Amino acid sequence: IQLMQGTSDKINVLVAGADGNLGSLIVKELFNYPNITVFGLGKHMSQNQDICDAIEEKGGKAYTVDIMDKAKLRDITKGIHTIVSAIEGDEDVIYRGQMDLLEDAIKNGVRRFVPANFTVEFEGLVKSDEPFLYSRQKFDDELRKSSVQGLFITTGMFMDTYLDMCTDGVSYWGNEDTTIDLIAREDAAKFIAAAVADPNRAGHLCVTGISVKVKELPDLLEKVLEKRVELIQYGGVEDLKKKANELKAKGDNIAAAKYFYAIHAFDGKGKITKSQNSEFP
Repeated sequence: IQLMQGTSDKINVLVAGADGNLGSLIVKELFNYPNITVFGLGKHMSQNQDICDAIEEKGGKAYTVDIMDKAKLRDITKGIHTIVSAIEGDEDVIYRGQMDLLEDAIKNGVRRFVPANFTVEFEGLVKSDEPFLYSRQKFDDELRKSSVQGLFITTGMFMDTYLDMCTDGVSYWGNEDTTIDLIAREDAAKFIAAAVADPNRAGHLCVTGISVKVKELPDLLEKVLEKRVELIQYGGVEDLKKKANELKAKGDNIAAAKYFYAIHAFDGKGKITKSQNSEFP
């Protein structure tokens, strides 16, 4: 992905979850755009001194704040043009955490909010029965009703998230002819930063790394992993749902989220039907 030109309009961008795997990558990509000053927000920012130093050296500010601490979010969005949410967590964090941030954004006249939708496509689903996606749908509905513009970016499933599910081989559920969307986290960050660099961009944006049939995954991953891996079916999509719900019942929300996101990848409902990759050469 080549660096996009951006514009001459100077904007302040606050990345929530800047201390996370994706958020830190987005921060680094945003540094490439001279029209953007980056601000970072995260529960563990003080433990990521390199990111904090880089943000402040470039004129921004890093905040060590838990997004679930509403009192500490007060006026954190003052002077911000765009919020990019790369937060991670359970459905309460995704919904209530983003809602509290949106409330502050409305009060302070923030122009645009990019919610943490960087996963399978769910724009057309009436109501997902997957709790982590449904919390995103609920927030998106509230964002659309607000005075803040939404930029809703779908990327497909992160490659590393999928590989974490492949313990004994190339795992899949359902039909091996199903096509799924996968993207490297680093490439997702490049797409997100390029879209945000245009201060006027809003609406729905779909990008991804590769769309591939399940049965073609062993050949693809052999090149990545430099070893042969076999395709292993772990049952149907209902079995995938059962696994996700079992992990959630145990309180393992991180693992559960991976399986819940995979449901709409393997049942085909989360397929990106119209990619806009061509806008980002």
